[in-house]
Amino acid sequence: MLEDANIKLGAVASDVFGASGRAMLLAMMKGESNAEALAELSKGRLRSKIPELRRALEGRVTGHHRFLMDRHWRQMESVETKCASSRRKLRSV
Repeated sequence: MLEDANIKLGAVASDVFGASGRAMLLAMMKGESNAEALAELSKGRLRSKIPELRRALEGRVTGHHRFLMDRHWRQMESVETKCASSRRKLRSV
């Protein structure tokens, strides 16, 4: 879906779902489209790649893309919650 929007975040960030990637994805879902503003959300070592991030984040995220991102995000959160719950149950055994 990101590729469809011409967002190449995975080409610059090794973990699209790391802290930086999540911050950028959340901002995109909320309507942020400015590549410079999105790149400034990077953290840690990824900050050294801000020029590359700006280019990678110059895309066209439509309302449909944001809708799909939201659906995928909710599904990912659900899976993460279930995994965390399973880990807690295993530790208590």
